[in-house]
Amino acid sequence: MNKEKLVFAVGLAVGIFLTAVFFQVFAPRYATLLNGEGLIKQDRWSGRSWRYDGGAWEEIREADNRKEQIDQELHKALTVVIDQGRLIQATNRFKEIFPALKQIPDDELLTRMSTLYSNQIMSTLFLESYHRSLEEKAKAFTPQPVAGSKGKQ
Repeated sequence: MNKEKLVFAVGLAVGIFLTAVFFQVFAPRYATLLNGEGLIKQDRWSGRSWRYDGGAWEEIREADNRKEQIDQELHKALTVVIDQGRLIQATNRFKEIFPALKQIPDDELLTRMSTLYSNQIMSTLFLESYHRSLEEKAKAFTPQPVAGSKGKQ
């Protein structure tokens, strides 16, 4: 009976060891990679993904993965006609003027340009609006002369 117990224990230990080696070497559960969006961790078994953001792992939702589909639908909805040939020529001319940008892909450059441009426009609009509101408040609290009074004489 002791021999059967010994064979069972050795078989169990070898089985657990081989399973652990298989899962560590041949089928790791998580893959971590660094791309343009930052550090991404993907569960290879379930397909779920997380993005490292602000010191914590934040799950990437399905909507994040459908950006291209959403962009295509928005282009249809906006009905803006863009001549791709002229856009490519303008981008190439822009890169000739600023040679440091030649190594950046056109899509990434255009996205970054739109982000910076829209940030500047929105900031300028906000600051101008804020300045106007301060001027209006100052006018509201400025005492106005009363009609018919000429002051002390």
